[in-house]
Amino acid sequence: MLAVAVAVPIESVEGTTTIASGNPTLERLFELHARELMGYLRALVRHEASAEDILQEVFTELARRVDSLGGVANLRAYLFAMARNEAMDFLARRRREDRFDLPPVIPLIEPEPDAAERAEEIGRLDAALRSLPGEQREAVFLKCVEEFTFEEIGEMTGVSINTAASRYRYGIQSLRILLEKEE
Repeated sequence: MLAVAVAVPIESVEGTTTIASGNPTLERLFELHARELMGYLRALVRHEASAEDILQEVFTELARRVDSLGGVANLRAYLFAMARNEAMDFLARRRREDRFDLPPVIPLIEPEPDAAERAEEIGRLDAALRSLPGEQREAVFLKCVEEFTFEEIGEMTGVSINTAASRYRYGIQSLRILLEKEE
């Protein structure tokens, strides 16, 4: 676990972490957001070890920027945007190096421990998500799994609210079609 002893004042309000009074550390930020960031990174890069490396880089960069976080209104969205930027840089480097072998398939959806009876359904949904174009998969993941608003998704991905909503809508529509074909 990343344990950096830099004080970052944060607080959680209705599921959104913001800079405020207090004295939590980067370790606390890691505890609050690492799992969901890791799921998002897995969805983007589709490789466990690379997602872990990118997550480490996000928190290393966060430690460098700790003094400038006072103006961040939504720290959770900020972290997801940092993760996305690092993932896009990683994917671009891999394409430039022309060594990008498809990694082993890892699940995008982590089943709950007591979800054995739903494993087949979760597997079908995971496979359907994988078949979506990357932008649609990302929008569906951020909206359904991480529960971001379209405004937040647009800010993180650098598109308008309408484009974020369209990507989500087309992704859901495609998922329905794919899952109905399998029934």
